[in-house]
Amino acid sequence: MNSPFKLPLCSTLSSLTLLAILLTHPASAATYTAYPGSSVVVKAVSGQITGPSHTGVHTLGSTGSLSLPLLGGLAIPSAQAGYACVLGNQVFTLDNWRGVRVNSNGILVGLTGTILNGIAHYRAPGETTRTQVTGGLSFDAFGVATALGDVTNYYADRLCAAVPILAGSQVTTPGNAEWGNKFADLDLTMWIYVPVNISPGLYPLTAIGAVQGSSQGNSTTYVAYMPIIETGDTVEVLPPPCSISAQSNIVFDTTTEEGMKVNAPVTFQCGELSVPSALEAFLQVQPVGSTASDTELNLTINGSPLGGVVRGYAGQGMDSSQVNCLDNTHSLSFNQAFGLRLGTVTSNNNQETPLFWQLCRKGNEVPGQATGSAILIVNYK
Repeated sequence: MNSPFKLPLCSTLSSLTLLAILLTHPASAATYTAYPGSSVVVKAVSGQITGPSHTGVHTLGSTGSLSLPLLGGLAIPSAQAGYACVLGNQVFTLDNWRGVRVNSNGILVGLTGTILNGIAHYRAPGETTRTQVTGGLSFDAFGVATALGDVTNYYADRLCAAVPILAGSQVTTPGNAEWGNKFADLDLTMWIYVPVNISPGLYPLTAIGAVQGSSQGNSTTYVAYMPIIETGDTVEVLPPPCSISAQSNIVFDTTTEEGMKVNAPVTFQCGELSVPSALEAFLQVQPVGSTASDTELNLTINGSPLGGVVRGYAGQGMDSSQVNCLDNTHSLSFNQAFGLRLGTVTSNNNQETPLFWQLCRKGNEVPGQATGSAILIVNYK
């Protein structure tokens, strides 16, 4: 008997990372186009933040007085602490990237590079002389910060170049030359990271920027601020431009043992990516109808599972000698979302992986045409 076995093809996004991006325009919101699991540069900055240089003196209140980015760092101006250092619960490490969360779905903003050579002074309560602090931060490629100079590790973990200051201390502007203050030198790449497990869609962002100074709350009187993204900006997360293809109509010839094996390699293809992606693609075989086991799909005759079972075998370097109606390392599972690895999501990728289907007898087959089907899906993580 002939045994048709159909395999519709489709592509889905199981868990996604990243990003192609448009530069922010001051007068209007920016939309950033992204793939899950990648980062995209928003802007690169080399120089100093511009800000106030007047000689006014401010006495710190209790709120926020222990988290002032005197030498530089990241700040969310719309948060309760305003232009103070971001709170520890706003800083996350996702997929090895470390940044400030600007979206409830886990989208991060972070920095790579250095904040150096800043000088700041404050006068502690009851003191007549000023205390000088110097130093900065060094950010690695994934946004992890290292404290330099007087900066403490506690604040570096919050992506802020700061030192503990008591309430009641006096501070002034970051550009007050009379006090000996100096703006930090910035050599930074500012980026957005979209985590791997985010789904396609349009996501709003919260404003965040680089900051240096001593303001509390939302006052900019004593602080220098450089926006990275603005409230109203969005990230549109798209599935990667990839697909799979394979022979979709499998017919077994039951008159010979070789006829009960069909070679139908699967091809994984990606178009041009705007930015690099960290995703990898995996094959899922989703059964349509019942299975006899995780690796056996029932074929039916007149609605009854009496037509034998189909097994799949796939993997680089395999051949028909490894297709033998027994489970082995190349067996495909019909109940596994991330089975055979197809390849990485890279521009113009075109990879072919051997894939064999085999009709296996159970000993209770009846005459007639046995049919079955499954869906080939590409998932990402």
